[in-house]
Amino acid sequence: MGVAPAVGALAADPRAELGLDPGALADTVGNIENLVALTSGQYTMGSLILMVSFGAHFAFLLYFLMTSTQLAPRYRLVPVMSSIVMLSAGLSLMQEFNL
Repeated sequence: MGVAPAVGALAADPRAELGLDPGALADTVGNIENLVALTSGQYTMGSLILMVSFGAHFAFLLYFLMTSTQLAPRYRLVPVMSSIVMLSAGLSLMQEFNL
């Protein structure tokens, strides 16, 4: 009988058990575009979704900043923190759109 792994122990990478280098698959495939063939319409739809998404993030960034002045001083940190989250998410989506 094999030895059972201890509770909470991390399982070994199954690719390593098969003799595959874990980074080799990523180097071979590169990114998802190499695995899935998109039609022109599908690519345009994905591009449109990304564009609308980062536009919405930047619009809510402005909304949070403009409404922060209408809140009690005690709560003004909340829209500022929300603006920071919207900015980082919007920049991340814009980077995805530009790839």
